[in-house]
Amino acid sequence: AWFKQQLSSSTAKWKLIGNQVMVSPLKILGQAVNKDQWDGYPAERTKILNHISSNNINNVVFLTGDIHTSWASDIPVNPSNYTASTGAGSTCVEFVCTSVTSGSFITFTVPVAIIQSFNNNIKYAELSKRGYLLLDVTPQRVQGDWIYMNTITDRNFNATTAASWCDLDGANHLTQCGSAL
Repeated sequence: AWFKQQLSSSTAKWKLIGNQVMVSPLKILGQAVNKDQWDGYPAERTKILNHISSNNINNVVFLTGDIHTSWASDIPVNPSNYTASTGAGSTCVEFVCTSVTSGSFITFTVPVAIIQSFNNNIKYAELSKRGYLLLDVTPQRVQGDWIYMNTITDRNFNATTAASWCDLDGANHLTQCGSAL
């Protein structure tokens, strides 16, 4: 109740929500991949997403970590009413940051295309590279740039930006940004 009240009464342009585990649905063959994420609490997640949607709360961005992989996702209330090509049906978005040194929870190789074929709301995923997320917030958009390092054992590392995704003001879904910050 407190969280929903805070969302409803916020006058902030962007509602940035720090979160420990992935909010976005992540399923393979209709089964949750990790029930220690919000997939393990579908009724509670639906209550929050319904509140955001029914109260027309725009510009909600979940910022998530502790999964040691990178993700950018639209978050629909009802995945069956979501259109991946336009973002229609998305209530908010999620940026998930990888880790700098810790390994992934995924102990087997899964092509990202397979994950996305079961989860069309997932716009970007990188399951093995180490690095960080650079987040830039302006009145017009929130932009996340995933930056990866070629090594974590040498101070003379090279960093490269692999992906840039934006949530434009009032859009409540991700679009690929033209260039990194």
